[in-house]
Amino acid sequence: MPPRIWMPNFPLRLKLKAPPQAHVKMPQPGTEGTFKTKELVFETVPQMTKLEIKQFLRAAYGIDVNNVHSLVVMGKRKNEHTRMPVQEKDFKRFYVKLKSDVELPNVPKPLDKVNQATP
Repeated sequence: MPPRIWMPNFPLRLKLKAPPQAHVKMPQPGTEGTFKTKELVFETVPQMTKLEIKQFLRAAYGIDVNNVHSLVVMGKRKNEHTRMPVQEKDFKRFYVKLKSDVELPNVPKPLDKVNQATP
């Protein structure tokens, strides 16, 4: 029996833009191919911790993480000229530094092609 891996039940979004002070030249949108980077940026719910991100990347993708920095971003408040102001949800942003380069596509695959590739 293979070992069980605990996967968090949190939405985890990879942002394909360069982190601050990253020494990575970002590709032009619409160009094909891949680029290499040692820093990744993720956005998720505020309850997720640095340790959970590190363990998830190691267990799911086999990526060795050097360190993780986190930042809580408060949701924007909007006043729609009503009595009750509306506030967007808060989220947490993680800046993950990797031990080795990872190769990412310039343009993400459409969702229908991703679903066809997985059995």
